[in-house]
Amino acid sequence: TGLAACDDSGGNTAELAFAPVREAMDKDAQAFAAYFPAIKGKAVSWTGRVTEVSRQRGDAYIEAAHLFVAMDPPGPGKGAADVTFQIPLSTAAKLQVGQPVSYVGVIREFDRSDDGVILKLELKQLN
Repeated sequence: TGLAACDDSGGNTAELAFAPVREAMDKDAQAFAAYFPAIKGKAVSWTGRVTEVSRQRGDAYIEAAHLFVAMDPPGPGKGAADVTFQIPLSTAAKLQVGQPVSYVGVIREFDRSDDGVILKLELKQLN
């Protein structure tokens, strides 16, 4: 019986839920671009479903793995990734498409694709 806004877990920001972010992502490109500065740099603790685990060669040909996560409940038209972040290669082998994944990260930037907006996070913790 306390106020959820009074979070003394050590973080300096209240928890950002995905729902208002989804609402903004569903709007047009200009509306989301205007909204993004309000969430950039925010720490989030979200749970979604793995849609893809990709391995890519990055700078200096070092292999890196990226996880793509859908934040919507399973259903028609709900399979596209909403969030992506780099993960350790050792973790990539353990993750499978469709499995739930909980993570803590910081919103850094976004891309727009045919499927809509995808947020790029800096991963802090993968649970």
